[in-house]
Amino acid sequence: AVVDPPTSEQKFTEELVRLPGCFLCYTPPSCIPDVGELPALRNNYVTFGSFSCLAKIGPNCIALWARVMHEVPGSHLLVKNKGFYSLDVQTTFINQFKAHGIGEHRLRLMALAPTSFDHLNTYNDMDIALDTF
Repeated sequence: AVVDPPTSEQKFTEELVRLPGCFLCYTPPSCIPDVGELPALRNNYVTFGSFSCLAKIGPNCIALWARVMHEVPGSHLLVKNKGFYSLDVQTTFINQFKAHGIGEHRLRLMALAPTSFDHLNTYNDMDIALDTF
């Protein structure tokens, strides 16, 4: 009732079910990792990262991310997506960065994490999150 109050005149294709006393139907994991130290302090380089859908990481986005990496010498990029189970997908992604002068050694491609804890803990491996556009 907070996001879509009963007086809302919006049209929906689904039937709205209003539950008292809640905002979102979400239960956080019972075990979450601690926030770790800044990865740059242990790595001696900045790690950018993204968990975005690969379909959202288009040529313009890759060009900009590569430019950012050139502006931050020695920086690395961590990208996590289920598509990286495929070596062909990894190769295609790496080659797009190579075309912009970013070497494979600066890219860390990960498929999905096995648990929610592992997924959340992966945030401890990046200094700055990048978004798509």
